Amino acid sequence: MGAVVGLMLGLGLLLLVQWRWWPASASALPRSRSGPLRRRLDAAGLADVSSRRVAMTCVGATVVATVVMSVVSGSPTVAL
Repeated sequence: MGAVVGLMLGLGLLLLVQWRWWPASASALPRSRSGPLRRRLDAAGLADVSSRRVAMTCVGATVVATVVMSVVSGSPTVAL
């Protein structure tokens, strides 16, 4: 289980580094005033879903996952 968590953490860090250091070319970036999450939701066909709702769903899922892991493992350290 630790190997899977380590691999996922490494992959996430790699994606963050790639996003930060190798931005898309200027011609590929849309000239919209809306945020990146809003543009992605629109591109996915989810124009009726608000960015705030997506963010709150992510926060709620994180809280639920932390509580479930805390109950299952019996250790707050493992849950985080």
